[in-house]
Amino acid sequence: MPRRLTLLVAGVLLIGGVLAMTSLGNDTPLTLTLAILAERLILGGGLAAWYLLAAVGLGRLARPWLRGVAHPLSIQTALGLGGLLWLSHLFGCLGLFAGHAGQVFALALLGVGAGAALQQFIAFARHGFEPRLHPFLLFAVPAFATLLVAASNPPGWLWSSEFGGYDALSYHLALPQEWLAMGRLRPVSHNVYSFLPSYLEAAFLHLAAASQAPLPDSRHAWGLVAGEGHRVFACQYLHAGITLLAAWWTGLAARAAATRSGLAERAGAFAGVVAGSILLITPWSIVTGSLAYNDMGVLALLAAALCVVFDPSFAASRRGVILGVLVGAACSIKPTALFMVAAPIALAVLLTQPPRSWLRLALGGVPVFLLVLAPWLVRNTLACGNPVFPFAAAIFANPDGSMAHWSAEQVSRYAAAHRFDGGLLDRLRLALVPEPPAEGVPDIARYRGLTHPNFGVLLPVVAAASIIGALRRSTHRAAMLMVALLLVQFVAWLFLTHLQSRFLLPMLPIAATLIALALAAVPWRTARAILAGLATATQGAFLIAAFAGQRPVPGESKGRPNALLVQGVHARTGTAAIESLASATTAERDAWLATAPPEAFVNAVFPGRRVYLLGGATPLYFAGPVVVNTTWDAWPMGDFIAAHPDTPAAWSAALRERSIDLVLIDTGEIDRLARSGWIDPRVKADDIRQWMRNHTTLVQAWPRAGIYLVAPTSAGVPSP
Repeated sequence: MPRRLTLLVAGVLLIGGVLAMTSLGNDTPLTLTLAILAERLILGGGLAAWYLLAAVGLGRLARPWLRGVAHPLSIQTALGLGGLLWLSHLFGCLGLFAGHAGQVFALALLGVGAGAALQQFIAFARHGFEPRLHPFLLFAVPAFATLLVAASNPPGWLWSSEFGGYDALSYHLALPQEWLAMGRLRPVSHNVYSFLPSYLEAAFLHLAAASQAPLPDSRHAWGLVAGEGHRVFACQYLHAGITLLAAWWTGLAARAAATRSGLAERAGAFAGVVAGSILLITPWSIVTGSLAYNDMGVLALLAAALCVVFDPSFAASRRGVILGVLVGAACSIKPTALFMVAAPIALAVLLTQPPRSWLRLALGGVPVFLLVLAPWLVRNTLACGNPVFPFAAAIFANPDGSMAHWSAEQVSRYAAAHRFDGGLLDRLRLALVPEPPAEGVPDIARYRGLTHPNFGVLLPVVAAASIIGALRRSTHRAAMLMVALLLVQFVAWLFLTHLQSRFLLPMLPIAATLIALALAAVPWRTARAILAGLATATQGAFLIAAFAGQRPVPGESKGRPNALLVQGVHARTGTAAIESLASATTAERDAWLATAPPEAFVNAVFPGRRVYLLGGATPLYFAGPVVVNTTWDAWPMGDFIAAHPDTPAAWSAALRERSIDLVLIDTGEIDRLARSGWIDPRVKADDIRQWMRNHTTLVQAWPRAGIYLVAPTSAGVPSP
């Protein structure tokens, strides 16, 4: 297919895909939907694109080291992304993003980087650069369309496997929001996740500072969710953009592996587009990539590191330095990358590089790796004395078992929840067989391993590819290397995690590379094209089914994934409705309040009042002050109960002494945490319900969700 015709077909398919995806579960007229989608993509997507463009420009500093590299722009971009994330985190820790001066500083950093990138791209254009698109990439267009639409939905709505993106609401977005208000990126005692490296969350803070996100005034939605919420969408678009980079770098890694195996250039190019397409269209990539998570940053940098491993043009010390940056940045995004990225990349280096180069690789890579991690390690050491808190309890724990600001009980509870105590057969069974249905447990939560629907048919396809790749003489060594790397990751997942399916995601770039190698080795071009098309189309069917089934309507088989697409963050903050309530009739006001979600209700009725989230831990959409804790951190109610174990009335008095006017009780979450053993043991569900009935006044209830807004009282007015 001619180059320009391929681009035209891809554009038509993308527009059609976006139209099809936005129409699912969306009752708003199409013209209005597209107008709002375009606005978000221009404002939020433009901000995210600016950050990524700045990363490309920053990577130009490494350009002299990339002479002779097969794909220098890709490695430049990867190094620039790692470097910009490092700078965002470092400057956030130093408080350089605070206030008006912080905005200037944030803008300057992005402006210099983006300017350097634009100058480079203009130079490319002058030399006759023209974009090319392999026809097979048309199979990935539905994934791109779904990624755009899903990332345009407000946080907290999509993806049942992630409980509506709960982690984004509780820390991926909530922490940058809190850091913005404090004027500095630093750990906080009520949210243990603030002690994680947080380099991608630092990028979200950088976006907020650069766009002059308003600070809290207790009455209006602020920070990332202020106004139309373009900044929070920018965070989602940034992660979506990194997802596309992960697909690009995975494709280049597969192409490099094919070249290393001696396959023809045409077969190598085919391997590249197949690998990138499989990574992008596998449902887990779109699920996590469309949320303001950090997973796809790990996959992207892992794929870029594979490119460096397979490229023969690097000298040993230079290869070590570049891998130190990439692997260090991956571990600074998500600490599980220490064994899901660092370990397989180290093995790949040992198996592909001559032993005489190992020392130079280590001398170049290890110091740089530690330098990339240093801001996180220093920050935590200053905050709590443990550079890797909440990990390494055996090393940094006190004689009584406590650690930093955590009690021995908290240390023990966190450790128990983040490990699996079963034997090897139990672990393997969870990895390969869904758990039986259980009352009160969503069906999607039954899948803990590779059989999760979000992996589609990856497991059987990888198994078949392993056999095909091993049997073909040309790809035998590369295929066996990929299998070895996958085994390292799988064993690490089995014994170093608590066996959640999403933690297997870093296997995807390597698995996609293995599949692409096996397909490229098939001698008949028509056969390999058909096989690749079937594999990609099947993954696409799983993806579309997953998206279309989100937010199912009770009693119906279809979902409503885009029911809040047009409303956006206003559906949770209530900003638009609150502004119109001033002129509304009493009946109109009462009708809106009866259906408003908890955050919007509190923002409208109790502006500026302090709210304690008991059970839930998602403060993102509240305009006023919020008291919140993760389940692992100290529960204020647990402290009150311990101080007055048999006097529930005193708990209400203690709340009022802390100027807490309202308590939003999530009984469903309390019950779930109690069943899992993750709750503060001092907090009993029955005790909370009894206290709520006898020592609070019911303000509003959402009984279907098990959520109740109450006001602590001294007289013990019973609630209905």
